[in-house]
Amino acid sequence: MSEFRADFLAWVDSGLETPKESVPEEVKWGLLLELAEEYHLRTLIETGTAVGDTILHIQNHFEEIHSFEIMGTYYEVAVRNTEGLSHVTLYNSSSASSEFRDLVNKQPDPCLIYLDAHYSGEGTGKDLTLITPDVPIRQELDVILQSNVDHVIVIDDARCFKGEAFYTDEYLGYPSRSEIQDQVAEFYDVAHVADAFVLHPKGWDWE
Repeated sequence: MSEFRADFLAWVDSGLETPKESVPEEVKWGLLLELAEEYHLRTLIETGTAVGDTILHIQNHFEEIHSFEIMGTYYEVAVRNTEGLSHVTLYNSSSASSEFRDLVNKQPDPCLIYLDAHYSGEGTGKDLTLITPDVPIRQELDVILQSNVDHVIVIDDARCFKGEAFYTDEYLGYPSRSEIQDQVAEFYDVAHVADAFVLHPKGWDWE
């Protein structure tokens, strides 16, 4: 068992699955590795690369990693940080772009898709072409739902997805958990674990 999977399982055992604040990065990485192991997922698609920390810490567990970052400054740092990792492909592009759609559509097998491209404060990116530039989650999910392959999806920062009643000037457009559930209800079940929503295809059990 990897160090990060152990961190995640320790967090779950502590009874703190649904925190009001963010969780340690090690717990998030452990959750991703736990899902990859459980469902035998060898390809990771990430939105919101930032400087590539997630990739660097879990890249040994995947055969392919694709990651999207809309901010050029972060993208350039991530390119330098992942130099020499031949199985990692970075895109300086919005996750609402045709590149993301094309990538998801051409996957022959289930992937782990980690959605973390939403705005999270000063210095992080927005897609100003969208009605909700802070949060491309609806567009990302639409792309995945139109795929012919069942993927496993993790949406980071679950604590932020409270719906319209909780909008602020800085954080606009975050749907609520129930809105996410309604969007994916035909194909996915939704669980809230360690400040993330885990969406797994109906009929795929996960303990």
